[in-house]
Amino acid sequence: MHDDHPWLTRHAKLADDPIMIEWAVRHFDLLPRQSAVREALAPLWFPDETLAHWIEGTDADILEMLFAILPVRRFASFAPLIAARWERWPDRLAEAATRVLAGIAPELAAEIFLRHLEKLQFTRAGAILARLDQLPPAAAMALADRLIPLAWGRDPWQRLALGADAFRMALTLDRDDAVVRLLDTLLADEGRAHGVEAGVRCAARAFFGHDGYADLFFERREGHATTTFRQLACLFENDAPIAGMDAVLLAEDPVGPALDLLAACHQRSPASDRAWKAISRSKTYAAPERQVALAGLVLAAVAATGERATIDTDGMALEQVLSLLALDVSSNIHYAPLVARLAALPRTQAAPALAQQLLANRETRGGVTLAQAMGELAWPESIPALIACLGDEDGDFLCEEAQRALVAIGEAARDALIRQWESLDESQRIYGLSVISAVGGEPVVEFAVEHYGDLLADDVARWCQLALATPDQRLLERLRPELECKHATIDASFYRLCRLLDASYPEAEPLRARIMRHRQDAKQRAALLDFALRPQPPSSLCLALRCPACGAANDYEVKGVVIGDLARNEMLLADEPACLACGELPEFDFEPSARATLLTAVASLSAADGASGSKPRSLIIADRVHAADGSRQSIPSACASLQEKLRRNPQDWRSWLELGKLWQQINRPRAAVSSLEKALALNPLALDAVIHLAETLVRAGKKLEALDVLEEAQKNSSRWQTGAARPLERRGEFTRLHNDLRRQLRPGDSSPAPIAAAAAAPAASPGSPVSPQKVGRNDACPCGSGKKYKKCCGA
Repeated sequence: MHDDHPWLTRHAKLADDPIMIEWAVRHFDLLPRQSAVREALAPLWFPDETLAHWIEGTDADILEMLFAILPVRRFASFAPLIAARWERWPDRLAEAATRVLAGIAPELAAEIFLRHLEKLQFTRAGAILARLDQLPPAAAMALADRLIPLAWGRDPWQRLALGADAFRMALTLDRDDAVVRLLDTLLADEGRAHGVEAGVRCAARAFFGHDGYADLFFERREGHATTTFRQLACLFENDAPIAGMDAVLLAEDPVGPALDLLAACHQRSPASDRAWKAISRSKTYAAPERQVALAGLVLAAVAATGERATIDTDGMALEQVLSLLALDVSSNIHYAPLVARLAALPRTQAAPALAQQLLANRETRGGVTLAQAMGELAWPESIPALIACLGDEDGDFLCEEAQRALVAIGEAARDALIRQWESLDESQRIYGLSVISAVGGEPVVEFAVEHYGDLLADDVARWCQLALATPDQRLLERLRPELECKHATIDASFYRLCRLLDASYPEAEPLRARIMRHRQDAKQRAALLDFALRPQPPSSLCLALRCPACGAANDYEVKGVVIGDLARNEMLLADEPACLACGELPEFDFEPSARATLLTAVASLSAADGASGSKPRSLIIADRVHAADGSRQSIPSACASLQEKLRRNPQDWRSWLELGKLWQQINRPRAAVSSLEKALALNPLALDAVIHLAETLVRAGKKLEALDVLEEAQKNSSRWQTGAARPLERRGEFTRLHNDLRRQLRPGDSSPAPIAAAAAAPAASPGSPVSPQKVGRNDACPCGSGKKYKKCCGA
């Protein structure tokens, strides 16, 4: 391998350069786990001298990447050095090191963690809590006594970040009282969309090892699945209460039937018995009105009493193996023996049957399981079906699993994608490029050269990833003219190619200086910087976002994020950046690293609250709003509900108005203007829409447009409609806003404001004209200010 690709060996000598090591770690992370290339590169690219250099250095970001991505065993020689520096490192780096230290030296890690306990920082608390089961039992118990109570404390951010790990560890360490208390914490609705459902899934995983049946319950309730337990009967013992479990799935009020079932059968399974004892002691169980979501956990406990722990696959027919793998469940606990049986069957029969089964189940979770099996088996015969499952119509889970399977198959998959490139749809090209880059090889160079113009125009980052997959002088020459645009990704790729190819270009050193300045600027702005290094919380977050319009992923500095339930990826930007690749203004998708950034930012902001007493919440917004039915829900959940209403009925002007108000609330002026304009187009008499639209335009610096909106609306003032409880005050807001804009934009206009009379007019129903009432100069101003008209709007 090294002889064919000398740049692989050359990189080993460049590992003290932060620009090079950063790329190397990311490249290593893209390689398939357990692959021969990955196993060979680990000691070649990351020998002990390289790791020592970065552990002893001051670049926290590089070291954090090494700790997070490299196999823990690579650090086996450095336990004392890591332990000695752990307390001095910034929290974010120490959190990453906690995983490594607990894995290579649990006794030493326990000693360090216990010593640090009195001054424990929040982010370290979460990292230690997640690793308690790797530590010696006595130390784990002592740490648990201090850490687990944080998960039911007053701070909602701590409860959000620590709840799942605290529950799992309380269960592992047999802290039954803590289990009950944490169960109530997990099942508490704190305004997060689907927060209770996330808590149920977490509890199910901790009790039973998977959340497949809790997930089925919620998917059925939400109309996303039709699977019944009768269809899954092969996974259960003959005496399992299949009919009763299906009745729970279908019940309008499922909590009572589910509890009755569990009360009757909980003793059949130790895990279910423990779950029943915790549930029956909880405040959630004792509440007068039990949450429907509780039935999801109870149903999972009932299922655990009859679920088969093992199945006999010896001699199992091909059709039965495939039908079991294709079951529509999120967690197939018999996956390993079924795939082993499939591998033992004649490949000439199994491979085409597996491909056919995948294509028949691509819309179910069974399809994801089948794609996973294809990756494990790595049969080239699976390539056509896997490429088909990368398409626009396929779900993200299936596309990602099919991509991983194609990478595992390797060169044959790469070559098939290159041959079929012109016939692939956009989604197949996006995922296909990742496969081609991950496999690498000379065909990738030819492909990158041939498609240079189109690929670089469509997605700079992906073409650069191709170029670095197999460095070649031709790619370096292609990239050189693009340096004029000073694109950060192009700069870094050109510099890395120069070093990997040992090529001498005059641009290289100035580029390095520019890249390092950009890197330093990014570090200073990033929300993940440790708060101990900054006197004030950051004013922005640096997040990896993907544009759904063009598929390009880039880092963006945003002013804030609105979160619902992070476990379900319910997030909205509180900002409106344009795509760096295509210039569109899309609703960006959050990359996995962005979610990690947000989790750390939540933790860091919580720590900052405790340290300063302030509430630096502008970056992370978790506000709740009132829904139409009177309930309170998170803003992402409210936006999703309104968007679904509008999908069903685009003429619903009130929903456009409410959506516009939400966008306005979270710093999304373009989206707010678009929604409010739609509301106003559907109902030009809606005074609330007029005012909110004008306010949004003013905040966006478009005061002339705002004034135009107000003056156009004034023509129908006698027929305005307002949903406000005090319509005169609402009309007064119109008056103040209009007069303020007139004074700013038309300072020479001394004529009396024509709007004040409109403010005095009573609210009217559409089609019933009302003559404006005259307002005397000594009358109270109808705008509601409390001043006389002559000293207020009549001035």
